[in-house]
Amino acid sequence: MMRILSLAVAFGFVLAGSNARAEKIHFAGDTSNTYGVAREFDRLVALLGDDVLRDIVCRLSSERYTPASMGRALGLPEGQVLRRINVLRSWGLVRLVRRDSATTIVEPRPDGVATLSRWAEKYCPMGDGCGFPTVAMQSGGNADATGEEDTIKIYAAERHGTSERGGFESHHTFSYGMFHDPDRMGFGPLRVVNEHWVKPGARLKAHEHRDTEILTFVLEGAYAYEDDAGNRAIVGPGEIHRLTAGTGVRHTEYNPSKTEPLHFLRMWITPHRKNLMPAFEHKPFSNSDRRGRPLLLASKDGREGSVKVHRDVDLYSTLLDMTQLVWFDMEKDRVGWIQVVSGMVKVNGRPLATGDGAAISSESELVIIGAADGTEILFFDMK
Repeated sequence: MMRILSLAVAFGFVLAGSNARAEKIHFAGDTSNTYGVAREFDRLVALLGDDVLRDIVCRLSSERYTPASMGRALGLPEGQVLRRINVLRSWGLVRLVRRDSATTIVEPRPDGVATLSRWAEKYCPMGDGCGFPTVAMQSGGNADATGEEDTIKIYAAERHGTSERGGFESHHTFSYGMFHDPDRMGFGPLRVVNEHWVKPGARLKAHEHRDTEILTFVLEGAYAYEDDAGNRAIVGPGEIHRLTAGTGVRHTEYNPSKTEPLHFLRMWITPHRKNLMPAFEHKPFSNSDRRGRPLLLASKDGREGSVKVHRDVDLYSTLLDMTQLVWFDMEKDRVGWIQVVSGMVKVNGRPLATGDGAAISSESELVIIGAADGTEILFFDMK
């Protein structure tokens, strides 16, 4: 299973583990980097509890390495080295660049060279190199010949499809209804990610679904659900509603308020088999339980108080402030999806903003750092 770490540096100590209370990461001094990376490099070293990050910076100042060759040079497993590299990626300082089908190297980003050079001059012995060459020199004058590894594919919000009917204004990450994009047909078992804004009193006509796991996550207002089996639910902010459509469910949904708008996310997941017995449930979740750490909302076995979905999918929610950091360790046979509900984050160095989604493949670990206070994300770990 995926392993989660929530880390913080506040008073020179590290908190680790999915049940730890993650404090805000505090840095002092240089704020030239957008996300507050400081001259006090010892704070960053303390974040990981060892000197490996310093050693990586020193070696990168004079040579290019693959994660594996860096591990051999430092006498460490590749996974430990990659974790530190991903921290540097999340601060926008380095990138992974594919040189050929079998070789990926670590190199400074152009806008990260100045910060890394200052660190190298301060912390690296003269023999380890004390200045970073330009990216053009590193790459033989052709830095973008093959480009950075596309293991994180961003689905920008401005390219989402849109629709409006019956008081429902909707944005569609993947093809849905009249919006069709052959490059946006879902990702893994995740078939639909819609964001809906509903006017007071607006109602959709009764309609049918089959063989789909439908998750509704309410952000603002109240969501009302009714089906032909007599099931009724009113779902509020921070609550998630799960519908197993299975052999077929005919239902209606609406905003029960005559004065307040409704805002929610809708996700469809393909179940592990067809013709399941229809079922539904909904559960509330506290903001305090997901502030600075991941909280499980849905899973295949309903563990930890989550709703149950009929697929090997774990759905997490996290609230992050500026510079708060969470890690997700990914297994090789799994993929991930990040949905930015609000705010901004960097994911292994890639920036995402409100409404953006990101498909994750072939990443052993995700380092997610908040780039604005009050950021909210959803993360799907899927097989």
